[in-house]
Amino acid sequence: MAYSSYAYLSKPTSLFNLDEFIDQLSRYTLNNKKRGITGFLAYDQRRFFQYVEGEREVLEELERSLRTDKRHEILVHTNYRSGEKKFDNWSMKVLSISDLTIVVPENQLIDLLSFSYQHGHLINDWEQEAWTLIDQIAKSKKMLLTDR
Repeated sequence: MAYSSYAYLSKPTSLFNLDEFIDQLSRYTLNNKKRGITGFLAYDQRRFFQYVEGEREVLEELERSLRTDKRHEILVHTNYRSGEKKFDNWSMKVLSISDLTIVVPENQLIDLLSFSYQHGHLINDWEQEAWTLIDQIAKSKKMLLTDR
């Protein structure tokens, strides 16, 4: 089966409420699991990075929903098609700041996307570099705790 992947960096808007977001996380995770969507989400109080993967049609629907969600503004995003899932056991792993210090490629990825948003004209191949970093994260995921 062919899978698609979608990754984005966003910043919260004035409509974002952290307490409400935390309360809804288990619902989001369950919905993703039902739809066969896997991946991870990182939030550092200033920005979100999310990587999701699944069947193309399902992911396109999720992407439309994410792009119209008024609680955040997507700064930069990229899509990729692949033959396999990288995070097949993570219905939606939420990575904390301490997790991010363990998996250094995630910090590099967030920095790359932030830089490409601000100075995209300086990086010709930022999307390929982003997918390389996601591959590194997938390889190092065994170091992280089980699905939360």
